Amino acid sequence: MAQNCIVSTGSDRKYVKLFATLLNYHHLSCHVLDLDSLNQVPVDVDYHTFFVIVSQDSITSINLKNAVEALEAAASEAMFIVLLMDPIHPDELSFHLRNFQAVNFSQCMLEGFDKLLALFDKTFLPRYDRRTTLDRRDYTEQRTGLDRRTSDISQRLRTGLWKSYSFATGAGVYDYLMMEAVQQVLLIEFLKPEAMNYIFTDNHGNEYEPSVVLEKCSQAVWDEFGKGNFERAISVIEAIADNILK
Repeated sequence: MAQNCIVSTGSDRKYVKLFATLLNYHHLSCHVLDLDSLNQVPVDVDYHTFFVIVSQDSITSINLKNAVEALEAAASEAMFIVLLMDPIHPDELSFHLRNFQAVNFSQCMLEGFDKLLALFDKTFLPRYDRRTTLDRRDYTEQRTGLDRRTSDISQRLRTGLWKSYSFATGAGVYDYLMMEAVQQVLLIEFLKPEAMNYIFTDNHGNEYEPSVVLEKCSQAVWDEFGKGNFERAISVIEAIADNILK
């Protein structure tokens, strides 16, 4: 039996697959407790950890409040970790727990996952560092150096996005990327530093936040390539750049 349980209600169910995939990847197998599909909360629970997803949509949920408090009464030794998907202060929570941890995902998903996995003494998506020595200029130097050459916007965007991803992950041009929701969220975080160097507007001059542009364009690429497939990371990023330019 899974030792951990994800608790959600209402529209917060859209986050469940993301967290379940990530936690299972890090050997934290999870059962999912969808409160909207239950007539009553089970009292014969035997979980070590409960992950409670909370957003602005569910913070005032009486269903969530009653369920969480009932679960704590049934599993008094369990650890409760509240996953805050919106800028919510823990004091605003409708339920009352004797002891819990809160992890904020509203500012930066990547930072949130780092903190969450650190609670279990795990490193979030550990990677092998291919470079043992610094054999070329670092990323910051490349972006700010005075000897940068002029190139068209298409080439600059493609190259810049790829270097932002490669710098964050250590990936090479032959590395593959799995087209899963968790990888899409991480990819957006990795591309943001480069995207912040641009101003994005539509044909009518309306300006858009870089994160919004990355989310929409990456979703179009995920739909085009097909969820669950393995694709070369550089091909995925170039396809996102093409969508941005369109």
